Amino acid sequence: MRIDLARYISVLSYIRARGTVQLGELARHYNVGVREMYSYLWTLYMLEIMDTSASYVSPFSLSLENVDPADDHPDPQMEISLDAHYIFDKADAFSTTLSFAELIALLATIDSLLYTAEPETADQLLALRAMLVSASVKAGYHDEMWPAPVIEGGRDVQRKIRSAIANRRYVTIEYWKAQGAGAASTTAYVIPLYIEAKEHPLLRAANAERELRTFRMDRISAVEISHKKLGIKAFGKLTVQAKRARPHFDGEEVRLYCDVDAAWLVETIPGAQAYRADDELMITLHAGSIEWLRTLAARIGPSLHRVEPQHIADALAANAATILQAYQDEA
Repeated sequence: MRIDLARYISVLSYIRARGTVQLGELARHYNVGVREMYSYLWTLYMLEIMDTSASYVSPFSLSLENVDPADDHPDPQMEISLDAHYIFDKADAFSTTLSFAELIALLATIDSLLYTAEPETADQLLALRAMLVSASVKAGYHDEMWPAPVIEGGRDVQRKIRSAIANRRYVTIEYWKAQGAGAASTTAYVIPLYIEAKEHPLLRAANAERELRTFRMDRISAVEISHKKLGIKAFGKLTVQAKRARPHFDGEEVRLYCDVDAAWLVETIPGAQAYRADDELMITLHAGSIEWLRTLAARIGPSLHRVEPQHIADALAANAATILQAYQDEA
């Protein structure tokens, strides 16, 4: 059974924080069966990675009593612990020192996972994050640290969305969309299908006409679950369609080369992606019209260096020239 990275990290953090914990307690905390939790622990128990000398080593020592991967009825009272001294005893074979770049990457990964993690998993991720930040501050990296994402408001949204998915219920969501320099809310009546874990997690859904829709989870501010329910077969068919289909945005893919301070675009435009290249930021997005793109370019201002492909840049320039001429004629 698949388990996401957030859950693996959270389980290890939970065990570490408590020293010794029983299998049944772990299963209850994460709301899964004892056998399922045992399979998670077995995966972690067998984990090995390659060190700098191309040897396989275990990054931690997970202690399980009477390990038997074929056991279908593990003892709920089995005690599990994480040997905190193991890594240090193995220091000659495996280094636990993180470079600054690795630390930043790990913190960013945890922050990304927080948006899709279930509450009990998120709590452990936040505890682990706090420990990493504390150690970093002590090492002199105070100015480089940033606060953890504020996800309290989103937890109720996630809980309701996950409940709607599990029970195949339609929902009414309040969704915020970029509008000019600000944002405006709108509502949508949809059947949630699944949440796709990305840098900005996406909700795949379908409307009442069963047309596929995509929403950014961090843009959903409220959820109301309805009594209307979709049948198992219809729900399964829509889910398969959504997973096979690429999110559709009308228009053409455009590349904007901007100053790095234009990263806010990725936060406001669904489907936009940013890539760092030297001192520039390349942002890819789908533009539905030249008029929309012109408005966006005006918002970016001097931070925008160039636009590709060339025919889009030419169309933008021609559009801007037409507007400028109209202003000059009025003057």
